[in-house]
Amino acid sequence: MSGHQEIDRKSESSDTSSDECFIHHLKIHKASQGIQKTCTIFINGIETTVEPDTGADTNIMDEYQFRKLQTKRPEMALQESKIKLKALNHDLPIIGECTVKIENQTRETEALIVVVKGKIDSLPLLGRPSLDKLGMLKIDETGGLKEPNKAVKKIENDNAELQKILDRHKNLFEGVGKATRDGQEIQIHLPMQEDAIPIAQKPRRVPYHLIELLQDRIEEFIKNDIMEKVPDHEAITWCSPIVVQPKPKNPKDIRVSLDLRLLNKSMLRTRNIQAPITEDFVTEFRDCRIFSKLDLNHGYHQFCLDPGSRKIMTFSTPWGNYRYKRLAFGGVNSQDLFDAEISKIISGIPKVLNNRDDIMIGGRDWDEHNKTLAQLLQRLEDHNLTL
Repeated sequence: MSGHQEIDRKSESSDTSSDECFIHHLKIHKASQGIQKTCTIFINGIETTVEPDTGADTNIMDEYQFRKLQTKRPEMALQESKIKLKALNHDLPIIGECTVKIENQTRETEALIVVVKGKIDSLPLLGRPSLDKLGMLKIDETGGLKEPNKAVKKIENDNAELQKILDRHKNLFEGVGKATRDGQEIQIHLPMQEDAIPIAQKPRRVPYHLIELLQDRIEEFIKNDIMEKVPDHEAITWCSPIVVQPKPKNPKDIRVSLDLRLLNKSMLRTRNIQAPITEDFVTEFRDCRIFSKLDLNHGYHQFCLDPGSRKIMTFSTPWGNYRYKRLAFGGVNSQDLFDAEISKIISGIPKVLNNRDDIMIGGRDWDEHNKTLAQLLQRLEDHNLTL
């Protein structure tokens, strides 16, 4: 747990990519009540009303909206686009892209606008990156965007009941868990296209100064049952190259991942659940005063893959072929499957939401916070997860 925070309320008011293409996931969220739904910017000097969308990774308009701008600015020519826009259940047809200058009263920047075929049921969408460059987007966890209306003080871990709860579940803070449900190991299946042709790629060289660190990491993961060596006599079908990078803030540690770009072209998506967004956290914790955040230890690696999926996650190293026995980063479906399982595990517990492997809980007072924390820790223990 990273810490706790208590808020004393003096007053309160209620405010009702592969080499060929990048894949952007289009997420259109309706603005909640009380949040401005539209704003005015200038696109190549033309005043334009747009809909700010913090859930969109790119700027989007339909062909009719673009043609209207083009009549005033003929120099706005469409170029071929390699971007792919995916809605939840289908691809959006794209007719091209155009680089333009966008500006507001205080800032200007160049931005890419993707033009889709037909009509979209909204104004042009201004995505999160452009909102950020224009200085129109900011999240301040301290609440510093508005004048304070309550006193805030940080409290160290001196709550006796809280410490009892942590002591009771101290085994949750040891090792890497293996998720279970009703006593049975949860096994995740990676769905592939039926006509997928396996590709065994050539191994890549590992920088000499990282070889020892990689060897130690593989041995650690084998000890924790996260990886296994492929038997020498076993034929290889899928095999992806390993990518080893030193961590920017700690060059003596490494980040190990797989280059799954070719594999991902044959892997199917199973987006079963929408991960929580900022508005969900604001709504769920709107009346909370005490907060805690829990971080799952190697969250993805706590979920086992079924035997068939393990063969798909084979990779090559200087010491032979290995494969993941657990869910790993990089798969086009990994995030979907992880979110779905975590959602099932923590469902039904009030004042609890997760952002990937970070789980946040809230309470209106210490009693509610501790009750919720105890319930969550017991749920994690029942499912053999660790923090």
